[in-house]
Amino acid sequence: MSSDAEPPSLRDRPIQFVCPSCRLHLLSGAAHIDSVEMFHKVALWADFWTGEIRLLCPYCLGATDVLPPRLVELLRRRYGLDAPAPTETRR
Repeated sequence: MSSDAEPPSLRDRPIQFVCPSCRLHLLSGAAHIDSVEMFHKVALWADFWTGEIRLLCPYCLGATDVLPPRLVELLRRRYGLDAPAPTETRR
């Protein structure tokens, strides 16, 4: 028996971001379909050296894993969240 419908791959599933310190569920996002659901107010935090962007928990200020660039763009467009981009330092 073969089926025309393939099971969804792992990369097509929504990503859930939870604070690693207090375990507060912050948001779920599926960048491939431009969908994001925010459960608590969050802030974006950009690492100064690498430019990687993470979510900050509003209650304990814990930082999540690095966000995919497409999800960051979606958060900027949908919610107006912004994190400064790293700039080169002059010597």
